[in-house]
This record gives sequence, structure tokens and C-alpha cells, in this order.
Amino acid sequence: EKPVHVMGTPQSYRVRSFKEFIGNAEMKAYFLAVLASFLLARQTGVNPLPKGERVMLMGESRTGKTEMVNLFLQAVSCLEFNLESQSLCKLPCRNCAYNFHIDGDAGLFAEFSALTCSNLVINHIPIDCTKLTSAAQLKDYLALVSDKTIASQGTTIVFMDECHRLARWNMDHMILKAIEQSQAFFILASAEAGQLEQMLINRCVVLSTETAEPDEFENWIISISNQYDIQCEAKAVIALGKKAEYKPGLALNCLTKAMRLGGVLTERIVQEWRKEI
Repeated sequence: EKPVHVMGTPQSYRVRSFKEFIGNAEMKAYFLAVLASFLLARQTGVNPLPKGERVMLMGESRTGKTEMVNLFLQAVSCLEFNLESQSLCKLPCRNCAYNFHIDGDAGLFAEFSALTCSNLVINHIPIDCTKLTSAAQLKDYLALVSDKTIASQGTTIVFMDECHRLARWNMDHMILKAIEQSQAFFILASAEAGQLEQMLINRCVVLSTETAEPDEFENWIISISNQYDIQCEAKAVIALGKKAEYKPGLALNCLTKAMRLGGVLTERIVQEWRKEI
């Protein structure tokens, strides 16, 4: 039986299990620990997610930060998440079929959504900092975070992606205030640590991305290729790992090219891909 994500191309690949991630071991362990406490507390009906906790994910683009958070949000809301297999349900249920990062950014202020799981309510507020056009817009988002009515409904999770795109003034005067005064669980992600305000970093648990070992990455390329019926030359697999700098997101781009150009990953395709690099 093929996995549910073999439709489309490798660029549309989405993980449905934490075991599918390569590298990023510390980041994965962190989110699984939060999930474990959540699933245990779900049985008692006690509000399970951390209140007032802040975590900063740092690492280069295409290394899996956003995908990790998206899977975590899906797992929190999945009605049948299996901690042993670290997988979402196979249905999938309505909750874990939702793409929190992409679907959540569909409207101006329609991002706020409440997901009910076993009498527990999770309020999710995604903020894509690449799409913010003004400080006033950011202020409106943060007003949702501090809204007492929303907070009283359950746990609020705020995911701020590409937070390095914020102006330093906004980091100092708006974000710091929000995370210090709110009981929301803040998840921030950045590809540019040097552009972040140090005071913001100092208030977060910092987790840095980690690339996979070459052998692990090559096995992952073969596994993804099999799911999309792509044949691989052995030398091309090794070459792709090096050319992609062991970043999964980049490798998926090249595999999509191979799929469209005959369904075979060859050394020539890898060499021609990102030729300017």
C-alpha cells in the first residue's frame, strides 16, 4: 500500500510521521515531548499544552522547520495520533488533513481557528511575517493573542514564521511585550539568526536545525523516489545529496525535475540543476 502523499510531485510531498524526518533530532525530540504530555493530559481533560512557553527554531531555508511545526500542529489536533509510530491517522481525519501553515494564511484575519479535541480547544494563530505589510497589521494579529475570550477557550498556539523579516522596532516593542504578557505557546522560526533582536532570542528555547548524515540522506532520497516511481542512478543519489547540501527541501526540487524529465534521476540532471551553484 502506497503512502497517502504519493499523489502529485515530490515538491508536494508532506510528512505524516515524525519518523519521516531526517536530521533535526533535537527539534523532533522537543515536539514529541510536548505531544506526549498533551496526549497523556487529553485523557484527563486538563489543559495540556505549555502556557507561556516560547521556542525559536533557527536554521537555513529548506531544512524542515516549517514542515516540522506543521506536522506538530496536525498531530496536536489529530484525533488518532499514534505516539508509538509517531504518525497521524491514516484516514486522515478532518483535523490532521488541514495544512495549518498554508491554509491558515488564506485570509486577512481569518487565520484564527479553534480545533476541538476530546473537549480540549486549541486556538491556532499563524503569522507569516513575509506577508505583513505594516506594524498595524501585526498589532491586529497580536490582539488575538492577548484576547481574554480566546485565551479562556483553551490553549493558544502562535506560529510566527520567518520572524527575521520583522523590523527590529517591532521585535522590541511588540513581540517582546506579547510573549511576556501572554500565556500563549509561541513558536518562532527564522532562517537568519543575525537579523533577530538578541533580547527576543534570550526569551526563547533555541533549537537549531541539524543536517542528516550522508548515508541517511541518500536512503531518504531513494525512499522518496520509490514513492513517486522515480528510478535513481547510484552516483546521482550521492551527487544530489552533495548538491542539495543535505537539505530536504532542495532535493525535492531536483527529484521533481527528474520525475518530469523521464522519471530517472541521473547525474546529468543533478549537474544541470542549480547549475549556477
